[in-house]
Amino acid sequence: MFTVAGTVIDSMWADQSWRRFWAWDPKENGALPITLWCGAIFHARSNRMIRETGTAVGVIIGPFLVILAWVGVNLLGIGLHSSRFTSQGAQSLLIVGVFELLFLAIFVPLGLRRERS
Repeated sequence: MFTVAGTVIDSMWADQSWRRFWAWDPKENGALPITLWCGAIFHARSNRMIRETGTAVGVIIGPFLVILAWVGVNLLGIGLHSSRFTSQGAQSLLIVGVFELLFLAIFVPLGLRRERS
């Protein structure tokens, strides 16, 4: 919910400052998948397409999307707000990704087993 509110407020600020709501800058595009992912989880959960374990998996993947949007976009080296910290950013992104995958590999089977019993 805060992501959607932040994206809307950011686009209103951009309209006031730059006279356009959306400039297709990589940082702006990084906010879009986060918003869509949160919306997809909310929609699937409210329509009973996924249960507790599916929601938990979606919530676990969410922070990786946030890191990818914040750090991964800078690795491209393009856009208005790109930073040049490629090696450190790539290393931190890789570490977070590995921990996310380990977390999913360990706890999703446990959640599925608990959900079935």
